Amino acid sequence: MKLLRIAVTSMLGLGILASAQFAQASPAWNSRIAFERIEIENAYTHGVYVMNSNGSRQTRLTDGEWPSWSPDGTQIAFSTTRDGNSEIYVMNADGTDPQRLTSNTAPDWDPAWSPDGTQIAFTSSRDTRPDGLPNGEVYVMDADGSGQTNLTNDPGWEEMAAWSPDGSRIAFAGSGDIYVMNADGSGKTALTSTPSLAEGAADWSPDGTQIAFAGQRPPFFDLDVFVMNADGSGERNITHNPATGDRFPSWTPDGREIIFSSFVVNDDSTENLFVIKLRNAKVSQLTNAAVAWHPAVRP
Repeated sequence: MKLLRIAVTSMLGLGILASAQFAQASPAWNSRIAFERIEIENAYTHGVYVMNSNGSRQTRLTDGEWPSWSPDGTQIAFSTTRDGNSEIYVMNADGTDPQRLTSNTAPDWDPAWSPDGTQIAFTSSRDTRPDGLPNGEVYVMDADGSGQTNLTNDPGWEEMAAWSPDGSRIAFAGSGDIYVMNADGSGKTALTSTPSLAEGAADWSPDGTQIAFAGQRPPFFDLDVFVMNADGSGERNITHNPATGDRFPSWTPDGREIIFSSFVVNDDSTENLFVIKLRNAKVSQLTNAAVAWHPAVRP
């Protein structure tokens, strides 16, 4: 039902790109990476972790999913089912002082902090379609949880909000394509047009000129990471491997690399985080876990 948020039991592939040579990551940038790890050894518990930019010092912070850094790097927003339903929380960057922001009978997940730190966008299925079934919508709220507002208001499923660096626009996945809208929900515009092909998990480049996203293209229909201009032009496939599924891209602060998760198609064993240099397509593996995905680089 949720684009690209496939059930763990059906989409956990081995995180290796068959044609790439993996080297230990030695990034030019230096920033912490938050990510979600599914702990197979702990009854499939979802945990929020942080690590250094080269994959070292992986540290568990709390139970949870979908981490997102505050712009100043002092807090992390995340979703968790610790109260019996998926809700949005924030905590300090060291995992202390978790505070609940949403409280709804329907799930809320995938928070995304605005660049000025005053708002958090998130996905919620609290609304229903005309046929009465739950419907995913992109919401926004103040950073303290107040003022929760539906931005998309559409009968199609929308999710995975990503703010532009200047905070004026939000990219999101909807009905199999990537869209952008103004921060108030107006001016919704499709950037891609690929009927029946799942696309999602968009992320803006640090300068706001490009958007990375996960998508499918014929003839292979595997998931790859693409980059396009912010107006939807100039699309190019940067991972381009029919043997793997690559998704959840996250730009590095210098705009020269993209972190993403990868699994082998038709293999339900593991998924891990990798980083690709845009200059030469060199790929380095960052994690070696059962499942590690949903990366978020500290600004």
